[in-house]
Amino acid sequence: MKRLVLVDGYNIIKRDPILSGLERRSLQTAREALFARLLSSYNLRACDVIVVFDGQGPAETTDRWGNLKIIYSMSGQTADTVIARLATLARDPSQVVALSDDREIRQAVTQSGGVGLG
Repeated sequence: MKRLVLVDGYNIIKRDPILSGLERRSLQTAREALFARLLSSYNLRACDVIVVFDGQGPAETTDRWGNLKIIYSMSGQTADTVIARLATLARDPSQVVALSDDREIRQAVTQSGGVGLG
């Protein structure tokens, strides 16, 4: 079974100096740079990768960027909640890895049987 990597999109953008610099100019540019970085990572090529962002719409929306699945939470729901739900619903929770320095996300994924990396 493939490893499922759940990425806390805005968390990664804000803590990375290059991505946060791009964000100051254009949020879309920062997101696209994050997507490009994830797609070029050799370690992630054999994984299913889902990038989750806080959204503002009336419903959760999904998109694709190459092999990445992108999810925007609905208004009033955080990306943290979506990531925790995805970890809980995974077919094999032991194959779930969350990328975030948010301790609550890492803890939720770990409690589901996965691994949280900051």
